Amino acid sequence: MTDPRRLAFLAVAVVMAMLLAGFVGLATARGSAAAPATPTAGSAAAAASPSAPSSTPASCPTPDTSPDWNSANFFADILVTVQVPGDPALDGSNFNTVPCQNDLPTYLSYFWLNISTNVPITEAYVTIWGTSYPTGSNIPLGDFDPAAPRVEPMYQPTPGSSTASFYFNLYRFFYPGSTVYFNVTVESQFEVPSTISSTASSFSTELPLGSGDNATWQFYVEAPWWSTTFLSDISVFTNPSLLGGYPYDPNPTQGISVGIESIGPTGAPGTPIPQALLTFTLTGQYAGTYSEPFGPRNATWENITPAVGTVIGPYPGSTMTFNITIWLPWEGSDIDVLTSPLYEFTWSTKGGWWAPSQGLTANANLTSTPWVLASNVTALATGTPVNVTVHTPIPNVTIASSIVRFTFTDPAGSLAGTLPMTPLTQNTTFGVIPGLPAGSNLTFSVLAKDAFGVPVASGNYTYSESGPPAATADADTSWIYVEAVNVTTDQLIPDIPFTIANATWSGSGTVGPLGFGIPLAASGAGVRLLDFGTYTVSVTVFGHTETTSVVLNATSGPLAVPFWFASGAVHETATVPVTGVLAALVVGPVVATAALYPLLLWYRERQRKAAEEQRRITL
Repeated sequence: MTDPRRLAFLAVAVVMAMLLAGFVGLATARGSAAAPATPTAGSAAAAASPSAPSSTPASCPTPDTSPDWNSANFFADILVTVQVPGDPALDGSNFNTVPCQNDLPTYLSYFWLNISTNVPITEAYVTIWGTSYPTGSNIPLGDFDPAAPRVEPMYQPTPGSSTASFYFNLYRFFYPGSTVYFNVTVESQFEVPSTISSTASSFSTELPLGSGDNATWQFYVEAPWWSTTFLSDISVFTNPSLLGGYPYDPNPTQGISVGIESIGPTGAPGTPIPQALLTFTLTGQYAGTYSEPFGPRNATWENITPAVGTVIGPYPGSTMTFNITIWLPWEGSDIDVLTSPLYEFTWSTKGGWWAPSQGLTANANLTSTPWVLASNVTALATGTPVNVTVHTPIPNVTIASSIVRFTFTDPAGSLAGTLPMTPLTQNTTFGVIPGLPAGSNLTFSVLAKDAFGVPVASGNYTYSESGPPAATADADTSWIYVEAVNVTTDQLIPDIPFTIANATWSGSGTVGPLGFGIPLAASGAGVRLLDFGTYTVSVTVFGHTETTSVVLNATSGPLAVPFWFASGAVHETATVPVTGVLAALVVGPVVATAALYPLLLWYRERQRKAAEEQRRITL
């Protein structure tokens, strides 16, 4: 149970903290400071940052002995413990004495200094001085000038008690980048000697100017930057590249993106960047001074985050100068502020293909995965998708648009068309050619346009797909290709709906621009794998729906299911699979079966009956 006297003690402490103006929020009441665990041999302060004073030797823990006031030896008479919330490496007696340093985390708000002894204490006080950021420049720390150290009383829960505490309000007085030194003096009118100080010669290394008070402890509140030079702490990146040895002014259609990364003394990523702002000035048509924040905050890598998009501009014909400011927000103000050099560039009137008469591969890098850009026909497994990528290595050449032009053929028919490519960055675009049915061939080329609409094209490349597909995660699955052929033109019919269903599942889709359709996975990416079994496949063309039944099994592989339709007169040499009972070919579909019938003989026999209906046929 909670001791009522201790609760009263806490209440007194809160009131005292509110009444005392000046340096400290006072301690909560304590009986006697509990003796901390004896520090292990390996306990040490964290290594100081390069801008902080050296922490050598590695470990100088505060002496931990039972207090017995009978000598001039401070640490024999007084037990000292330090409470550092959230940092056990510095807590208790692990708080180092000089010459070792205590590196406190950037966002630590406070810590407590507690003392206790075995006799009544008449008075106890702390002497404090320090320097502010940047460390090493001896800038006095506010009211804690080394030439006139500040003396503050420690809080005692009751007059004459044997304990005292002091609250170091880091957030208010010792913001990141500060180096602080302090010692303790204790008086007791009942003991000999009556005054003892922690500044015994064996612990004294720092002498404030004009004062005889030496430091017993010192701490450094870690700043977010290890250096006082912006470019030592931060790397700046732009796209297109505006900095370094190979700058490229952006073209008239190209905005710029700016990124920053925190770097440590070794070049590895450094501490998070609390807050950063890009400020830029435009001269010319879009004159003015503007700013954009970086985000996300408190990350080691940040980008500008304008209200629309992730780039600035374009501002054709204008010159832009910009710099970057980084800082740590602290108690409503900005501290540890660093500013980059000033950068400048002008939006260029150029930015198109450097060699527009020499084709795509002379102006950009064309790649594919898997590689199908060989001069001979490349063979791939059935159902293998191919990713085609175009990238311009010159960063201010923008790819305004690009397409894959193709001719697809398989045993059922053929189709020519285009596939769109998707921008990845301003100078990179890609397109995915879906996996093909068995026995298919695809010939393709790539056409791309620059910022000014100037086209360049690649040569033709051909690959085929056949044989077993690449292994799937489930060996008892496969998939179905749906095709519709217009026997009037011998062309596959794109952009038509289909459905695939069995007794427990039904899915739908659309035949794609290559002339075949595949049910997509539930995520929308990749093929929907179907369990082995019997499926009903339906397709709708010319407003007419036809259905057939197919069986997926281990020997069928990915199954292509074609349907035949006619949009008009059929060539007399054509052949299509037919059923025993056929609907009029010119008004509807012919569904695949195992038998082939000479279409010319059949067509003449039915010509008279179909003549009137033929006049109504349109695609």
